[in-house]
Amino acid sequence: DYAPKAVDVHKHYCPWLMSLEVSHTIPASPALVEEAVLAAQKGQRLWGDLAPQRRAEILEKAAEILDWQWDALFALQVYEAGKDWAHADADIAEAIDFLRYYAWQIRTLGAKFQPHSLWGEANQTTYEPRGL
Repeated sequence: DYAPKAVDVHKHYCPWLMSLEVSHTIPASPALVEEAVLAAQKGQRLWGDLAPQRRAEILEKAAEILDWQWDALFALQVYEAGKDWAHADADIAEAIDFLRYYAWQIRTLGAKFQPHSLWGEANQTTYEPRGL
């Protein structure tokens, strides 16, 4: 129920063309921040409950979406952050590579690195997502 005043709006301008407003933000109330943190905690639990294969599929789909939106992401980095073309291009490529790498890791780590069970023990390594 936070009603921002016009002065609360933070405008962000292109660093090399200050007449171009690229984005703006409005501060959140403490109650809205708390709501966001609770939603993130719930999302973390839901993500962890997904089967590893499904998490890998979601990461790969996210990589596809970034690839499809390359031009918009590129423009945003150039206009909002003032990055040159080479660095903006590299940042997007790196984000896509990380998503695909972590999807691959999800699929391969669990089966590859199981500890040896000795003397009747049943040891198993499990991987869980962590952090918000």
